[in-house]
Amino acid sequence: MNDMQIGNPTALYLLVVVLVGLGVTVWSAITRRRAAELFTTDRRAAGAASSAETIRYWTSAVLVLSSLVLFTLALTDIRWGKQSREVPQKG
Repeated sequence: MNDMQIGNPTALYLLVVVLVGLGVTVWSAITRRRAAELFTTDRRAAGAASSAETIRYWTSAVLVLSSLVLFTLALTDIRWGKQSREVPQKG
């Protein structure tokens, strides 16, 4: 089993930002759908007209949230494996 080291464990608290972002994204999607239903007379027209927008919205939301997760993991400085080797010194 390889030895895993975490260089900056305090950066894992940034995952809370990702969870807040997920909550805001879901809340925004719900309010967008409600607004579309209020401003259209036919409920089917609201769903059909905004299907491309919905796909674009969720695609961008997934990309932004996944980039935040990957950025947080990069900041934690996770390292696997440990090697020891002698380096000859000349002086």
